[in-house]
This record gives sequence, structure tokens and C-alpha cells, in this order.
Amino acid sequence: MSDWWQVTVSTDLEAAGTEIEEILGWRLSELCSGYYVTESRPDCLELRGWLDSKTELTVLETFQTLVHEVDPKAKVAWIAQTEQDYDATWKQFLKPRLVGEQFFICPQWIEMAVPGRLLLRTNPGMAFGTGEHQTTRMCLAALESVVTPGISVVDIGCGSGILTVGALLLGAGHVWAVDTDPLAVSATLEHLDLNHLGKSATVLLGSTEVISKAAGGIVCNILAEVICEIAPELARLAQPGAWGIFSGLLITQQASVQTALEAFGCDGFTVLTEGDWACLITHFPSQP
Repeated sequence: MSDWWQVTVSTDLEAAGTEIEEILGWRLSELCSGYYVTESRPDCLELRGWLDSKTELTVLETFQTLVHEVDPKAKVAWIAQTEQDYDATWKQFLKPRLVGEQFFICPQWIEMAVPGRLLLRTNPGMAFGTGEHQTTRMCLAALESVVTPGISVVDIGCGSGILTVGALLLGAGHVWAVDTDPLAVSATLEHLDLNHLGKSATVLLGSTEVISKAAGGIVCNILAEVICEIAPELARLAQPGAWGIFSGLLITQQASVQTALEAFGCDGFTVLTEGDWACLITHFPSQP
């Protein structure tokens, strides 16, 4: 019996390093709720991700349609894999990584530490984000610049919980982490336990509507259009003068997200970029 679907998107080598590759990767990351791998072969560019075998085939068929809208030349295939095949693939591609100025992200099966760096352990067996995507890396780097000891933080669309764990390692007092995907809630709880931070966060199924307390900081690494839609709720969840970190957006989407946030008083924007992706750091009004 298979445990996973391995989903492969292949397209022309000319797409490597272009916005097409970035968008295909983001779509695959969305489908697989996090991490994916990219490999340039002699005749094509391949992107691979993994899904639980319980996933309906209609989900994969819909994904195929979305991919063809981005790149009509792209081909989508999926095959069943056992847990053993899956683990072997992850361990081949996933390596320790330095992120920002303070983080050292390390798979749980590797015993390693870097002096002066915060050790953030990941479990790729969850099939969720592990700090590999540009937007996750930028959010972690942004957290380094704004988290102060004891601050309360909201992580909207927490996915794997990497940003929740990162905020806590930097000294946040408590994080409220929410996601509409039950698998994301489970993955976040597991990553908290893996990093011995299980008592420092509240993890809830849902979105902004399940959070009742305002926080000193908000981190949100989701789709640009969703950030724009929930901007009023973000303002509700922000304490006076709270900081906000917003990513999951392409550089071409930066202006629309900034405009949506400015409508609720956000100002003093700092922009980080990596590849075609952007991350906004801002502050909400000091007065309600």
C-alpha cells in the first residue's frame, strides 16, 4: 500500500531561473503545503513535491489545470511511493542551512550545531515547509529584526510552524498560530514538540476569526490576494504600534499588498527580496 503521492512538474530548461519557475514552485508548494525540490536535468527542469496518499485524485487534476495556466508546456505526473521511498528522497535533498543572521535549520536526523546560531530542528517527514522556500527564509530573517523578549505574535497560515518556532527561539513570549488545513495544525504541533516549545504556543484550526487577542507582532506568509482580503482582520489583531511581516508575494504583487495595508494605517515599509519574491516589514498605527 502506498503512503505518498510524488508529484512531478517538468518543463523546458529555458524556464529555469525565470518567473515561470518561481510560480510553478509556488503552486507546487501550495499543493504540498510546503517544501518541494527542484532539479535541472539534461533535457528539462523538474520540480517535485509530496502529498499524503489519501489526497483525492481530483485535487491533483485541478493542480494540473492550474499548472497549464501558468505554463502550457509543463507536464504534470504523479506516482505512488512507500514511506521508505519518501524518506530516502527527503534525506537526499534536505541539508542543514544557515538562514538570516541567527538561524541554523537542521533536519532531525542530523546531529549538528553551529556556535552562535539558534538551532531550529525540522522533520521533513511531515511533508510541510522546512525553511527552504525564499519567502520562509525572508520571514525568518525579518523576525530577527523585530522580535523582542516576551512579545506576543500571531502566525497566520502557519503551515509547518517554522515561523512560529522561529519567533519563539528569538524570545517571543507566546505565539498564536492558525491555519485552515488540519495537516498544518498537526505539523506545527509536531515542530513545536521537536524544538521543545510545545507549551509556548496556541495552535488553532481556522484563520483570523479564531483569534480574539491582539498581538504585538503579526507574521503572514500566504498568497498576496489573501493578505489583501484579510487586511481589515489584520488591523484588528494588531496592538497599537505592532509590527507586521508579510510574504508569499511576488515582487510584482508588492505594490497591491502595500496599498491594502496602507489603507489601515501601516507605514514605514521595509522590503526584502530574494529571486522574484518579496517580503514586507511594516508597523501598524501607534494609536487605535
